[in-house]
Amino acid sequence: MLEIQREQNCVGGCALGNLAAELSDVHEGFRTRLAVVFSAWRERLTEALHDAHRRGDVGGDCRPDAVAHFLVAALEGAILLTKLTKDIAVMEQCVAEMKRYLSIYEHGE
Repeated sequence: MLEIQREQNCVGGCALGNLAAELSDVHEGFRTRLAVVFSAWRERLTEALHDAHRRGDVGGDCRPDAVAHFLVAALEGAILLTKLTKDIAVMEQCVAEMKRYLSIYEHGE
């Protein structure tokens, strides 16, 4: 996502995030469909975290569902703020903080 924002010069943001922001209060059908897309994204991240735990890459204190939800929200927020400020440093800082956050769950850390 960082590279996409860099390539797009911080223009456009996230198409799904943009749609969700514009349509979630206006059209229930679009809101439910978009919610399914974001839910699928969270589910994929949750499963990836479960897999990492099974491999021993992630410690037992990681709550995959909560972490996945946080990552989706943080990334969408970072994309929105990058679009608003037109400053890639915003996205870079947010991605660095997400990586730092995830590092607390690394097994053996």
